[in-house]
Amino acid sequence: MKRAKTTLALTVVLALSACACACALAGTGGLTRFVVGRGEETGFTPEAPKTVLSVKAWVHEEPAKQAAQDAARLKAEGFVEAVIEHTDETHGHGAGVSTVIELKSSAAAGAEVAGEVSAGIAAQGKGALVHRFAVAGVPGAVGYTAKGPHEAAGAANVSWREGRCTLLVGDFLPKASAARLSGPIAAAARAVYRRTGGSCP
Repeated sequence: MKRAKTTLALTVVLALSACACACALAGTGGLTRFVVGRGEETGFTPEAPKTVLSVKAWVHEEPAKQAAQDAARLKAEGFVEAVIEHTDETHGHGAGVSTVIELKSSAAAGAEVAGEVSAGIAAQGKGALVHRFAVAGVPGAVGYTAKGPHEAAGAANVSWREGRCTLLVGDFLPKASAARLSGPIAAAARAVYRRTGGSCP
């Protein structure tokens, strides 16, 4: 299935999922251990991860203006490589994503996390119900849920830094409370952090 890159804009939280299979490699490298593993996110099953080796491939499905902005930022941050993994809601009613991007420094990774969160919240527009939350057990993690004022559907993202990498887990559900949205991705973030020891790459 081909999935577009959006940043939690109440469609699907496939933030940073610009690359489709045509521009990605089967994920067998070291970074694949930093995406969500089977059984780590309640109600979601991961697909095979894909490795992306260039900024151009990472942003190629974005609108031209956004792609240019994201490409410039990622190049300045020293993009090395990235991995994307889509996740499927068990009953087929939602979708999600898990990503990791390796950059040139921990400072660059921290800046990318801040940028992801800021851009994602801004993309919700006026009237969106946005709720931030922390993730116990994952230092520096920033999470947020978003729902339209009269919408049953909602989405959530958690972003955090490990070493020189920025990690993200995001989900979309067609009908869910803020707690139902935040619970699975918070648990997944904790599982990844515990398993990887908080150091990347």
